[in-house]
Amino acid sequence: MLLFHTTRSIRCAPGASKTLGDTLLHHVTSSAELKRSSTVLVVTDAGILKTGIELPALQSLKDEGFDVVVYSGVEPNPPERNVLEAVQLCKEVHAKAVVGLGGGSSLDVAKLTAFLAYPKQQQKLSEVYGVGMCRGPRLPLVQIPTTAGTGSEVTPVSIITTGENEKKGVVSSQLLPDVALLGRFLQSVDCNRTGELTRCYRNFDRWRVDDQFTSKHHRHDRYRRHGPRH
Repeated sequence: MLLFHTTRSIRCAPGASKTLGDTLLHHVTSSAELKRSSTVLVVTDAGILKTGIELPALQSLKDEGFDVVVYSGVEPNPPERNVLEAVQLCKEVHAKAVVGLGGGSSLDVAKLTAFLAYPKQQQKLSEVYGVGMCRGPRLPLVQIPTTAGTGSEVTPVSIITTGENEKKGVVSSQLLPDVALLGRFLQSVDCNRTGELTRCYRNFDRWRVDDQFTSKHHRHDRYRRHGPRH
């Protein structure tokens, strides 16, 4: 028998991130302890914050009365320290829910943060590598992908870099989010990130830099970080 499990609810609409607050309150089945005064941890990377992609989601949380704390330290192909930092912050602020916002790296870190930061969780990161090793519940988890690459928002998998070149995976149904919010978050944004004005166009299936605004092709690599895989 073949069984296929994926995210419980996938909500796809333009501006879907603007519904984040309402989604947490009314469409997350594991959110019994969530109240409008609860703290929500948003896991993302510094590059996302520079674009402003996260602003509608954060405002939606604030409009519903949530306190918002942002962990923006996620690195490409996230090392273990990113997970450990996010988990520590989540516990320190007593977050009641986790939101992953960004590319695959941010979503992978958010998954493990929601599991490892659960108040009664005793397992350590080193103990959950492999298939089906996670035990117990996790915090409510919503994923908001800003790229169309890894599909991490609908898989029970998290990939973490454990050494210079070694990667390990955690595969467990506990890592599936309660909800994935899919929407066109950004059509165009002025990114003054390389000392000149560059106009970036973002669609679901690509991220490209318009050549008429930049003459140095090597600078395109700076923006591909926000493409299919962080």
